[in-house]
Amino acid sequence: MNTRTTLSSIILTAAISGLALPAFAADCKPAHKIETVTPGAITVAAVNFPPYGEVAPDGSATGIDGDILQEIAKLECVPVKAIPVDGAAALSYVTTNRADLAFGDWYRTAARTKVMALSDPLYLDTVAIVSKQGIDTLKGLEGMTVGTMQGNFYVADLRKIFDQNLKLYPSLVAEQQDLQAGRLDSYVETYAGTVYAQQKGAMAGFKAVILQPDPRAPSIAGAAQVGYPMRKDNTALLNAFNEDIAELHKNGKIKAIVQKYGLDPAVTDTGAPRLLQ
Repeated sequence: MNTRTTLSSIILTAAISGLALPAFAADCKPAHKIETVTPGAITVAAVNFPPYGEVAPDGSATGIDGDILQEIAKLECVPVKAIPVDGAAALSYVTTNRADLAFGDWYRTAARTKVMALSDPLYLDTVAIVSKQGIDTLKGLEGMTVGTMQGNFYVADLRKIFDQNLKLYPSLVAEQQDLQAGRLDSYVETYAGTVYAQQKGAMAGFKAVILQPDPRAPSIAGAAQVGYPMRKDNTALLNAFNEDIAELHKNGKIKAIVQKYGLDPAVTDTGAPRLLQ
């Protein structure tokens, strides 16, 4: 396939779609031959979940997951088309072929592999309780109003424990606002999300403490591997992503991106791919 012809069609597609097109060299050669839902672009269902995933005012994908995706896009000589969605809707964009993938700190779980593919791991993540008191057990939250985001893998376990005292949120920002306003006593979310917010001057007076294991919530046990949920029917794209992810681990770019957002670079030492059961 002629590289110049391919890039011309990409530019045309980008102009029609309103994409912010990176400046690729005329001789840019994709690492793989890929097919995507939007020809000439990678389409992502983007959950606003800083520091993991964000959509910038200009429409570009940012955050840890977004920056890694931009590096993959560079290897494939295509732009990224980000569709802002909430956590409850993101995965349906993938399963209904409206997006090639989703981002926003998605755990690699066995349940998700039944309906979609999962990329190889990007980094590790841990779950924390955020409260004024510094509570670190689910038992310590009993009798309180507890929040968590829609789509979190552990919602079912938390619902069994807290029942009507559990409130679901479409975004971390909305959750943090309710906690600061006193409409919520605590929330259960990723540890780094609150640490990042505090680095930016928000969430003063609240403590994020890594959650201790609880047999009632087996879905929250140890560090989880995070990857991109992807279309199950596009194995060529999945294989391309996995090879690109391996390259970005090898050349240190994923580690550098994680450090850019204030996380410990050790979280990029993911080990072999595994699934939460």
